[in-house]
Amino acid sequence: MNPFLLFDLYGTLIDIEVDEENESVFKFIARWLNAQGFNVTPKKLAFLYKSCIESNRKTRKDKINEYEITSIFYEVIKSMNPAKRPRRLSECAARIFRVMTTRYINLIDETFELMKRAKKHGVRIGIVANAQRFNAEAELEMFDINKYLDYCLFSSDIGTRMPDPSIFLKARSDFCPDTKEIYFITSHSKNNVESLNKFDIEMIKVIPNEGFGYKNRILSADEIIGLITG
Repeated sequence: MNPFLLFDLYGTLIDIEVDEENESVFKFIARWLNAQGFNVTPKKLAFLYKSCIESNRKTRKDKINEYEITSIFYEVIKSMNPAKRPRRLSECAARIFRVMTTRYINLIDETFELMKRAKKHGVRIGIVANAQRFNAEAELEMFDINKYLDYCLFSSDIGTRMPDPSIFLKARSDFCPDTKEIYFITSHSKNNVESLNKFDIEMIKVIPNEGFGYKNRILSADEIIGLITG
């Protein structure tokens, strides 16, 4: 039975830093919206944006909520003027927001090389990550990661974030329901141990500039390939 290799995304395959408190972003988007026929100040836009996020986070107190960025801007724009085609404008605003709040974004070459080599050995590849699909899909395409993937599941798809076990439950039932040979590669090991153990998923930890940690050993990419392919 073929093994399955699941990757976390941010911090594991893609190194990214964002600054969503950058006032210049709200100034630019406010100007852009005003050019579309709105009348909103940067301060008002920032208030509406943060209020919508807070509202989404409070809807389910028992879990760590995840929202989709386009839905936030949809609520913001609709609240200002529902006649202004909020669906189309929300996607444009969300894309501008992501680009302008990203301070840097880079591919983590060591992990990406492991993914490519595993794929050549017939390993099925998936991504299971705390991420918003709208942003993540564009960034996967930007780094040409998509062509190696058999499956993607993002926290925005189910409205809750890891370490909530529901994301791994769905990944297992969707992607690899009939095998125990499942490995999850992540740089966020502490948050996910309990959930991974619950579903018999082995964890491989990314250790920058050293290799990959597995059961108190540090392994090279070659050794990881040997481990998962037998």
